[in-house]
Amino acid sequence: TWVGQANYAAMKTAVLGFTYTLALEGEKRNIRANAVAPLGGTRMMASIRPPEVLDALPTSSVANLVAYLCHESCESTGGVFEVGGHWASRLGWRRTRGARFAAGFGPEEVAARFGEISDFGEGAEYPSDPDSGEAHSVRPPLRE
Repeated sequence: TWVGQANYAAMKTAVLGFTYTLALEGEKRNIRANAVAPLGGTRMMASIRPPEVLDALPTSSVANLVAYLCHESCESTGGVFEVGGHWASRLGWRRTRGARFAAGFGPEEVAARFGEISDFGEGAEYPSDPDSGEAHSVRPPLRE
């Protein structure tokens, strides 16, 4: 749980932003950057997890993912990966279809369409580049 650990959570989130920016800036020099959210049976975890849980989380799993991410054949950059036990996954952002408004819209219009703004159902996207949100933003407003 993150309750009572705002500073720790903020730091972890900053690492993600830093990693993504490094990936963008390093691309022209073939430098890759990824972030790993590891879960391993370490001494630090021993104070908060029982031995049987620690036994199910070999640190070699984390090392194996990191070794691949560092290998010259790995083309991933800007990725965020979870790894623990015998499982690894890539995380990603997603975006709702959103809602387009007429010029001069106000908080009332936002409130009226907040369900549409927040709906991750039909039309959700998985952005893969930093400019995709801008492409939506610069489209003309709806005509009234």
